[in-house]
Amino acid sequence: MNIHSFGPQWFLALLGDLGTGFGDAWALSITGGSFDFGEGLSDECRRRSELARKAFREKFC
Repeated sequence: MNIHSFGPQWFLALLGDLGTGFGDAWALSITGGSFDFGEGLSDECRRRSELARKAFREKFC
């Protein structure tokens, strides 16, 4: 089982169960490029993540 098996609701419930506070939450989906096991995001996925977060901030913040 991995984090992709769970939806955002599960993750937010886990934070609540752990007693960790959280504010508003958004789920941002990006296209993956490599699904091998490794440490962190691939360079391609990191770039996509940065672009998606930038676009989100420009539209909603």
